[in-house]
Amino acid sequence: MLESMAVLVPWLGWLIPIPFYFLEILVGLVQALVFMLLTAVFTLLICMHDEEGSHAGAHGT
Repeated sequence: MLESMAVLVPWLGWLIPIPFYFLEILVGLVQALVFMLLTAVFTLLICMHDEEGSHAGAHGT
């Protein structure tokens, strides 16, 4: 699609795709942020579960 827009206006062929590239970078940053947050929450849940399990075993003896 970007190439077809560049062919329609040959003298602006280098300028037309630039906004779309910035949008792609923005989408990539948002995906990285969401993945980082999900990983952090999952890791926090795992760490909290391990701490509760080890304390329960120590107090039971």
